Amino acid sequence: MSTDRADNDQGQETQPPSRRTRMSPASRREFLLDTARSIIERDGLDALTIERLARSSAVSEQLVFHYFGTRAAILSEVLSRELTRYNEVVEKGLLLAVNFEDVVRVYCAANFDHR
Repeated sequence: MSTDRADNDQGQETQPPSRRTRMSPASRREFLLDTARSIIERDGLDALTIERLARSSAVSEQLVFHYFGTRAAILSEVLSRELTRYNEVVEKGLLLAVNFEDVVRVYCAANFDHR
C-alpha cells in the first residue's frame, strides 16, 4: 500500500501514513485508479470528476491530467484494470474446478462476492 496521505470526501484519511514519501509513478497511477474506483463504488460514475479525484487523492488536478488526460481515460483504465482482475480470478478458479458445480461456484464468486 501507499504511504501517501489521501482524504476521502468526508475528510477522513483513506491511506494513513507513518510518514509522507514520494510515490513512484506506477504507484501513484495505481493509487489514483484505486481512488477513482472507490468514488465510483460509493457515489456512481457521475460522481467521478478530475477535480474530485484530485481532491480525494490529495493531489493537484494537473497531476491527474498528467497521468490520464481526460475523465474518459480514467474510466477506461479503471474498467480495463477491473476486467483484468476479474478474468484472473475466474481463470485461477477454473483451474481448480473439477466439475460443473465448481465452475458455477467460480462464476458466482467472481460476480457476487465483492470486497
